[in-house]
Amino acid sequence: MAAYLRVISLPEPEYGASRAFGRVAVRADRRGEGLAKRLIEPVIAKWGSEPMVLHSQAYVTSLYAAFGFEMVGEPFVEAGIPHRTMVRRGA
Repeated sequence: MAAYLRVISLPEPEYGASRAFGRVAVRADRRGEGLAKRLIEPVIAKWGSEPMVLHSQAYVTSLYAAFGFEMVGEPFVEAGIPHRTMVRRGA
């Protein structure tokens, strides 16, 4: 498997969103091929009218910003990696 994206329904809304990206991962030797974008596009097409939230590793926030996600809250560290919470308000 070269890339993976998981969308989850949240039991409690976060920043007004009940749906979240639970994980987006691209194998290191396949990064830079646009695989994450190819996975995100159909998710936005299907649920783009709903608010969505994700916890992005800080170095890839521009990927999600290109899909309308905006940073909210303060930076935080998860598993030793700097992260930012990002929200897409929906259409």
